[in-house]
Amino acid sequence: MDFVHDRTRTSLDARLRDECLNKHVFGHVSEVQQILEDWRQHENEERPHSSLGGQTRNEFARGLTNFRGRSSGLCLGFPVESWDGRV
Repeated sequence: MDFVHDRTRTSLDARLRDECLNKHVFGHVSEVQQILEDWRQHENEERPHSSLGGQTRNEFARGLTNFRGRSSGLCLGFPVESWDGRV
């Protein structure tokens, strides 16, 4: 993994911890799964990212698909062309 990917992952890990994991007391694994899924959907589908020109990750990935004729983007580490939207 190169430096840029390592910094991105570290930033994502910190945001996940600060915005999600540290705010909840989990009672059951299914509760953890649902809260993480809700957070992931928000990150990819609703939250605009300044580094992506105010687009969501999914909007940015779709733009790459349209621009290049095929998908080469990533959404939270999953190749878009093989990603079904679930973690």
